[in-house]
Amino acid sequence: MNTQRQEIIEKTLSFVANKGWTEHGSRFLDSLAKFLGELLEVDYVLIDKYSNKAPHTAETVAIYNHGAFLPNMVYELIHTPCENVIGCRLCCYPSGIQQLFPNDELLKLMAVDSYIGIPLWSSTGDPIGLIALMDGKILEDIKTVELCLQIVAIKAAHELENMLYVKEIDQKNKKLSEASLELQLRYNELITIEEELRASNEELIATSDALKESNDELIQARDKAEESDRLKTAFLQNMSHEIRTPLNAISGFAGMLNKARLTDEKRKNFVTIIQNSSKQLVSIVSDILTISSLETQQEKLSLTNVRIDEILEDLWEIFKQQADDQNVELILAPPSGSVPLVVLTDQTKLNQILTNLLTNALKFTNKGHVEFGCEPMGNDIKFYVKDTGIGIKHEYHEKIFERFRQADQSINRLYGGNGLGLAISKAFVELLDGRIWLESEAG
Repeated sequence: MNTQRQEIIEKTLSFVANKGWTEHGSRFLDSLAKFLGELLEVDYVLIDKYSNKAPHTAETVAIYNHGAFLPNMVYELIHTPCENVIGCRLCCYPSGIQQLFPNDELLKLMAVDSYIGIPLWSSTGDPIGLIALMDGKILEDIKTVELCLQIVAIKAAHELENMLYVKEIDQKNKKLSEASLELQLRYNELITIEEELRASNEELIATSDALKESNDELIQARDKAEESDRLKTAFLQNMSHEIRTPLNAISGFAGMLNKARLTDEKRKNFVTIIQNSSKQLVSIVSDILTISSLETQQEKLSLTNVRIDEILEDLWEIFKQQADDQNVELILAPPSGSVPLVVLTDQTKLNQILTNLLTNALKFTNKGHVEFGCEPMGNDIKFYVKDTGIGIKHEYHEKIFERFRQADQSINRLYGGNGLGLAISKAFVELLDGRIWLESEAG
């Protein structure tokens, strides 16, 4: 990763961590549009909202152009580049955008030549908008811009969804108030007539039940949104700490390498620390990008014929030294004769799944052993990792596979980590049409 790209990614992560904590809704989206416009030096930044109820149009919630916000507008999606982004995938047109979309008059009015956009998805997987960047010059460093958009897309989608949710609640409350007023008027009109009073009473009971059910649903949705916001906020705070730790080590020890009278042994030790910190930082950024790719449904499978025994043996070689350093026995159980040695799967994702599970097992096992392998299970193959570690309480068995989750906050303080490994493993397993589960007791 070049220095400029790394700097842009670091600034983007810092923006999401800081602004995501202090600003919400339209205020955050305005700040995001301004930040992207100034950081990436583009002429226009658009953040749009979209609804399946009006599938042919989109409405801007923020338009930033060289230090100023332009009035929001509603526009037709047909024959525009945004039509290819909403509900689909990240699209990039480095140059010649007006020639590619000759019927889009807005592109001509803006005098832009390049375009890149990323879709925004709700927590239920529905398309709710997009972020688009447009410029009068050719888009050069496409990869950096894509990474930047992928990092901010999750938080932007979350804030846009909350903003739409609040608006929906206001509309429902207004309708409920109107319905309540209407019922009261009808009740006053029919109070003198016994038959009509009875009918009105039954209608009121039915409406009350419906209102209670609707209110219960709204409370559940609110609680879910608050929990999601709390988890993501805690994740961003933890991620900021996780990133700063290796960065500080790299910066500090790199500066010490220039000191005079530094012995070869100390220089070698400093270089080792810098290398390990760099690997840690790459791993953290890789997890963030993987989660972003999964959130935006960009992750794809690459199926090849894979030898299971070779993957397991390679992992044993990789983790053997770490296990020895911890005085933990690492056991590789050889596949039984009924397990096919060659299977059609995505080798990279299978390796990542097992790597995450072994990393967790060794992290939480202070004595005893860690055993891994595979065995037949009906027509399928079951891969497993067993350990004699601290265990996990039953109530956390499902939650630890959620994004940004760990068994409890003390786990993070004692053992570190960003809470993404098991979520990524679960997503990869499901992409491969499998399932993942846990059998454990605390203690």
